[in-house]
Amino acid sequence: MDWRQKRKFTILSVIVLVVASISFSYYEKYKTIPTCFDNRQNGDEEGVDCGGSCIPCKYLALQDVDVYWAKYLNPRKGSYDAVAYVKNPNLYYGSLKLNYEFGLYDESNALVAVRDGSTFIQPNESVTIIEPDLRTSLPIRTVNFKIMASDWTLVRDQLPVYDISLVRRNYSVVANARGVKQSVVSADIFNNTLETISRANVSILLFDKDRNIIGAGRTIVESLNPGETREISFSWPEEIRGTVDSIEGHVRVNQLSRLPQ
Repeated sequence: MDWRQKRKFTILSVIVLVVASISFSYYEKYKTIPTCFDNRQNGDEEGVDCGGSCIPCKYLALQDVDVYWAKYLNPRKGSYDAVAYVKNPNLYYGSLKLNYEFGLYDESNALVAVRDGSTFIQPNESVTIIEPDLRTSLPIRTVNFKIMASDWTLVRDQLPVYDISLVRRNYSVVANARGVKQSVVSADIFNNTLETISRANVSILLFDKDRNIIGAGRTIVESLNPGETREISFSWPEEIRGTVDSIEGHVRVNQLSRLPQ
């Protein structure tokens, strides 16, 4: 190889090294780094966006909502309140719209009243669902509750838990303008956070001394300022049958609605 060829080879080698260096630097700067959100199985993942340093894959297997029980109450003749208790077993899935149905059946097992509804349910959340005033003139033997559809959202980060509670719950029986005795529960809802809360979902259950549910109610508090205490009330058209021994209150705030859609 003469000196001309050596010079060409040297120049070509330098050019190749410079291009390779630039290409490597570009790749290092702009290459795609594996994440737990890229819908690809890469990095140390055992599946798509799960396993390894991501969420364990077993937790991304979507499970049905568990229905623990359903009951009906008969606050007055021809009117029934339906109550169900459910739990979302999914640790990383919530539903902005959980559609459900209550069905009331008479003594011949015929469906005589139906009520559809929807609610939200957050990851690993237990919920008491109440539908008041289902009308039928027939005696009821049983109630059926079922989930009709759900719109699941993957929630990878733990949602905030707000300290909102019912700090006072009083039961009384009062007479209305027509002299009819009615059951009334008054309560104070307290927002012990630094944030204004929108649409706090409040439900209450009334129990007798044997822990049987004898009354249920629900309401929505549209806005509650930081540190605010507000009185709310629940009423029934007639006096509840039985003796009220205790009252449980539950407050829920929909954090799923604040996630990016």
